[in-house]
Amino acid sequence: MKIRCVVEHITYQNPENVLQRNLIYAGITRAKRICVLIGSTKALGIAVRNFSVNKRNTGLKERLKERLKASDVSCIPQKVLFL
Repeated sequence: MKIRCVVEHITYQNPENVLQRNLIYAGITRAKRICVLIGSTKALGIAVRNFSVNKRNTGLKERLKERLKASDVSCIPQKVLFL
């Protein structure tokens, strides 16, 4: 998926969750025209050197399923997958 403009805030607020190489890479490679990185070069350096991938428990899957139960599912695209 390409996004016209990506803005990433690179911060020390939650370094174990945010400063990960794969997250920075995902944002940069999805930018179609513009990619803006906001933060310090030190934080970016930490992220680029961090090869670990932490499991992110966003609860998105559960929230989407709950919303779908309460709504008309006829508007849902056929290619939506729940893993």
